[in-house]
Parts: sequence; C-alpha cells; structure tokens
Amino acid sequence: MKEKKQLAVVILAAGESTRMGGVRSKALLQLLGKPLLSYVLNAAVSLKPQKVVVVVGKDKEKVTSITREYNAHVVVQEKRLGTGHAFLTARDALKGFQGTVLVLMGDTPLLKGSLLRRLVRTSALCAVASAHLDSPGHYGRIIRDADDSFVEIKEARHLSPKEQNIKEVNTGVYAFQAPEVWPFLEKLKLSSTSEYYLTDVPGIMASQGLKVEVIKFSSMIPFSGVNTPADFHFCLTTLQREINEQLMNRGVIIHHPESTWISPDARVEKGVEIFPYTFILGKSKISAGAIIGPHVYVENSSIGAFTQILAFTHLEGVRIGRECLIGPYARLRPGTRVDSGARVGNFVEMKNTTFGQGSKANHLTYLGDATVGKGVNVGAGVITCNYDGVKKHPTFIGDGAFIGSDCQLVAPVKIGQGAYIGAGSTITKDVPPGALGISRAPQKNIEGYARKKRKKGS
Repeated sequence: MKEKKQLAVVILAAGESTRMGGVRSKALLQLLGKPLLSYVLNAAVSLKPQKVVVVVGKDKEKVTSITREYNAHVVVQEKRLGTGHAFLTARDALKGFQGTVLVLMGDTPLLKGSLLRRLVRTSALCAVASAHLDSPGHYGRIIRDADDSFVEIKEARHLSPKEQNIKEVNTGVYAFQAPEVWPFLEKLKLSSTSEYYLTDVPGIMASQGLKVEVIKFSSMIPFSGVNTPADFHFCLTTLQREINEQLMNRGVIIHHPESTWISPDARVEKGVEIFPYTFILGKSKISAGAIIGPHVYVENSSIGAFTQILAFTHLEGVRIGRECLIGPYARLRPGTRVDSGARVGNFVEMKNTTFGQGSKANHLTYLGDATVGKGVNVGAGVITCNYDGVKKHPTFIGDGAFIGSDCQLVAPVKIGQGAYIGAGSTITKDVPPGALGISRAPQKNIEGYARKKRKKGS
C-alpha cells in the first residue's frame, strides 16, 4: 500500500493591515459574525493536515485566541519583513516535517478545502495556483517562456508594457515540499521595499531547472483577499449571497436576501421565514416554521418551531422554545431560556433567566438571574433587583403567580406558587404560595389641597 503523503498548512496572518486603516489585524475582522481568519482555518483543517501553523504579528494575543479551537500552532513574526520572511518564521514549528506544505494567506475567506486538494496532490517541488482575470490590475502575473513553461511570478509594478497584457495571475496560494523548500527561502534578497517576497521563490527554483507546476483555476473569486475596504465588501457580499442561495434552495423563505446576513455556522431549517434586515450569527439554530424579523439580531441562540421574533429584537446566547412570541424591542441576554408558548413583549430585557411555559411579560420589564415558573403573569414595569453592588442574587417565581405592575423584587427572594404581588410593591421578603404580597404606604387624600395650592400661587 502506498504511504499517505504528509501535509502541513502554514497560514500567513501577520500583516500590518495598513490599507484597512491599520487599527487592528485583518484576521480579527468579522464577516457574518465570524473572524476572517476562521474561514481560512476551516479550509485548512478540512484537508486533515498533520499540522497547521499560523504566523501572527499585529494583535498577536487576540489572533492567537482564534486559533485555539483549531489546535493550530502559532508562531510570531516579530519583524514584518514580507511574506517570504513570514513563511521562514514557520520553519522551526515544522522541524523534522517531510511532505507537502500548503501556504495560504490569512485574509482569503472564500477559500474552500475542496479547491485546495488539487494543490496538495502535486509531486512538484513547488506548485503555484493561478487564475485568469480579464482585468488583472495589481495582481502579480505568471510569466511563461516560449514553451509555455513557468519562468517566474512578476509583480504588477515591474511588468513591461507587453507583460501588462498577461491575464494569468498569481493567487497567492502555494504548495512546497519540505524540507527542500527552506534553503530557497534563505536565498531571498531584500526588495526595494525592505521585504522578502515569497513570490520570488518559485522563480528561483525554475531558474535552477527544478520542477514548478502551475495549477490553473477557472476563477479568481475563491482566492480573493481582503486588502482594502472594497475587497472586504466584495468578500462579505459574496459569502452572504452563497449562504442565502443555499438556504433558499433548501426551502428557507428570505424576503430580501440582500439585507439578510446569516453565519455559515448557523442552522436554518426549511419553512423558516426571514424578513429584511435580519442578522443570524454564530452557531444559531432556527427551527422549521419560525418567523424572524424584520430588523432582528440573533447570535448563538436557538429558536423553536413556529416561534415568531418581532421587529427590533436582540437575542444573544439564548434558547427559545416552540410557539413563543418575542418582541418587538425585546432584549434577551446570555443564559436566558424561554419555554414553549411564552410571550415576551416590547422593552422587556432578560439575563440569565428561565421563563416558564406559557408565562407572559408583555411590557417594560427586567428579569435578571430569575427562575420564573409556568403560567406566570409579569406586569409592566417589574424589575428583579438582582445586584447588591457586590454579588448577583436569584429570584424565584412559582407557577401561576401574578406580579402586578411597577414592582421591585429585591433578590434573593421567592414568590410562591399562585401568589399575588400588589402593583407598586417593593418585595424584600419571601411570599408564601397563594398569598398576597403588598408593601404600599397607606393612601391619604387631602381635601381641598389643589384649590389652596392654586390660590397661594396666584
């Protein structure tokens, strides 16, 4: 049996991001709620390599945090001296490795592992991925000789007038054989911009009569990098279109795909209906028959079948059961669970709260660190006072309880099953099941007060 060839992937993600404003690393940019680097890592790990190495520079701690779930090895390029130097920085992490090293750029979110398999199967010392572009612009060109053999990669600014007409461009993706590649990286010369270019390595190899294979792809789109804000917009809208088309083909109703943004990690079942200006991000799950939007934000949340999420609702890290009605203008924060048939209305906020089956909080309410039973009615203006300035405390509300409007439940406190809380009460002690809890001051009416007040002011 033929021994399986070893594969390693090196991702270069140490750029300064100067054309993107230079404020933060491009690797951290969010596309549909997911860091740009994560897309490249997904493509890399889909190939099942023996090792993934990520070369980081700017914002190295934050970029490193993205790599952890992929079990990638991180190396730091302390001095950013170009792509050739960045690749060489990965050498120690690949010490003793023998096999193919696939080199990817960390700003190419449209890459797919299925596309890259063509490169990793190469037996050449170097394989360069190329593509045809009618308007090559700033892309480096693939230079060939009269026999159509590869000669070099030439940067756009160095092209002769005749070479400007070449339409075959370098995609920036390479496959090299290790350890043979390392001496060639050491031969790189510093450019006029004080950088060592990885693009020079294939040309050096070819000049020594070594085999360099050019693998031509039909489209440049999968290799598109994020170098400018316009590039970012192109990649973002391309991903958006791909995801939405896939979902619509599976039976998801999207009223206005151009204004609907759905993460590639989200699961949206057939029969879901999504209205415009809706974001469904992270590992969210939307069950069949749910209606979402318009103007709804959902992140890392699950929404049950036939639940409706009304306009301007914000959901983050929550679980919502079947046949619920949420919103408009509701905000449910991490740790919240809303059980089936419940209603959460306008300007209601919940955090780390369980809201029971069939319960209602229709207006202007805050429930934090609360456990609310089944069939509870929570009136307008109710709040749980869960924070004492040092610690958070829980509130428990039993099944069938009725909480009147404008009440403050000062935690820790328990409201018993079927209990009533009178409107305007501040509850600081437990209320037994079936009891009425009330803490209003006695009402006092002063006859003739208004007439005397007006007379005094005239």
